[in-house]
Formats: sequence, structure tokens, C-alpha cells
Amino acid sequence: MKQRLIIFYALLIIQHEGYALQMTKALIFQEELASGWRLYGKGGGGGDCADGLEVGWFVGWLEKEELFFPFAYLICDKKIEYVQLVPRVKQLIGENSLPASSDPTWDSSSYNSSSGIPVFDNGEELIDLKNQKIIAYIDRPEDLCYTKMRKTVYTKLCQAQDILPPGHCFLVYTAYRSLKHQRELFQQKMQKLKERYPQMSESEIFAEAAKMVSPLVEGSIPPHSTGGAVDLCLMNNEGEVLNMGAPLEKALELDPNILCTDSMLISDIARQNRHIMGTALQAVGFVNYEREYWHWSYGDRRWAYYSGSPYAVYGSIED
Repeated sequence: MKQRLIIFYALLIIQHEGYALQMTKALIFQEELASGWRLYGKGGGGGDCADGLEVGWFVGWLEKEELFFPFAYLICDKKIEYVQLVPRVKQLIGENSLPASSDPTWDSSSYNSSSGIPVFDNGEELIDLKNQKIIAYIDRPEDLCYTKMRKTVYTKLCQAQDILPPGHCFLVYTAYRSLKHQRELFQQKMQKLKERYPQMSESEIFAEAAKMVSPLVEGSIPPHSTGGAVDLCLMNNEGEVLNMGAPLEKALELDPNILCTDSMLISDIARQNRHIMGTALQAVGFVNYEREYWHWSYGDRRWAYYSGSPYAVYGSIED
């Protein structure tokens, strides 16, 4: 919430033209980056965050030609050196891959606010659902990784299942996904969209595919690659999948509008089942990707953004 307020006030200030704006820009201009972006902003610090780390902050924006990118960083570290704030911000900007203005896939209006959040992976181990009997999962022998998830994610999933009404339980389709598999899925989605919409440009295809599958671009951290994201639905005690409004296994082929968590294009019973599942998962700290009713996560950047955490605790796990 604090990060969003900082960005809001920064936007109010920089939208005013005239002498005050020019003077402010002159005072807080930091430097021109190698990529041509001009960095503006101011930093400071004070106080402690979780795990005894010190807090530093930097709020500002980047400009290049007609592109404009406001941001705010909370930087938690063992020791905050104020002279290192700008170098640290430049490092974070580099990690989050600001593209050149000529990049055909870049659309500043659709920038994911969570992608600017720093990551401090806590090194938590992965556990495998194949070694437990509490949470049900789809058996896909050809994929050796999808049943793995971070230990805390598994614990919270068990807690959420206990909250479900009698006769309901979770069915996990996918948890951890390797970067290699992530790349393959994105390419498959791109290809299907090209076949379905031959009139769309490459950038339009890319943007549309990215709504369903996280692309692997420099600095990105696909949620499933962290072991913190889970794709799941509800089933009954007899092992029958409940009506969720759209079969998860056919999601990439269906109308995206019925896949949204709060879609009004599905039946009342499907909306009720989505609500039951979401209520239980939210109660233990999971957050949802609103375009996919089945996608919930904990510990990744999306979780940090919506929960108010200054940083994510899970980063990508290497293949």
C-alpha cells in the first residue's frame, strides 16, 4: 500500500508542467543510463524490516523519448549505505529489464507493478506431493517437476484445505515449473494465437500470450519457476472434479473471459465453487492472478505486491 501511495504522489507531482517541474527535475536528476533512459529520483532510509534488515527507499522515474516509467523501491539489506542507493537502484532496474523504446513487445500501460519488487530468496526447500497423501494431484509421469512446491506453500495448502466445506478438497495440476518448460509453454501459446488470429501483429500476439503464460524475458521471474505458485481446482471426496466454469486442462484453448476469477459468463454453481476455493486460499495468505481462477501463489513477487511485503521471499529455481 505504501509503495502505491508513493507512486501516486510522484505521478501527481510530475504531471505539472512549468518552472517548478523543471527545477525539481534538475535537482533530482541522477544520471543518464547506458540504455538511454534518464534516471530521476530521491532516496533515504530509516527503521527496520523483517529479519532485522535495515530499510532504504528510492522513489523516482525514468524517461526516454515518449516513454515514462515511475517506480518506488523499498530496499532491505543488512546494512544500508546511502551512497549505494543509486547504484543499487540501477542494479534493480537492470534486473527488471527495462526495454528499449524500439522493443515491439513493450507496452508501458500494461506494465506489471509487481515486477519491480526485489527478491530475497530464503532458500526454502522444495517438497514433492508424491511423498505425501494429504493433497491430491494429477498424475502426469512425463513431467517430473510439477508436483514440487516450497515447503511453506505446501503447509499453507494443507491449512486451506482444512477450511474447505465438508466433502471438498483440492486437486493440484501444476506447482513448480522449470524455466525450460515455461519457455516451451509460452512458445506453444504464441503459436496457437498466431493460428487463431493471423491478422494480429507479432507484438499483439506476444502481449496476448503473456496474459496467460509468463514470458521469459531478461529479469523476469515466472511465478511457477519459484515453487510458490500452484494451479489447482476443487474436487469432491469421490475424486470428481467440481464445476469450476472451465476445465483447467483446456484453459489455453478457451475464451479468456470465462477464465477470469470473477467472470460473470459462467454458471452460478461454478462461481460458487470458485468463491469457496478462493476464500480458503486467501484465508491462509495466498493471492490470485485475476485472469486465471486456478492460479494462486505465496512468496513470489505478486504475493509481495498484494500482501504489502517489501520483497518476495522466493526467486526462480534454476533447472
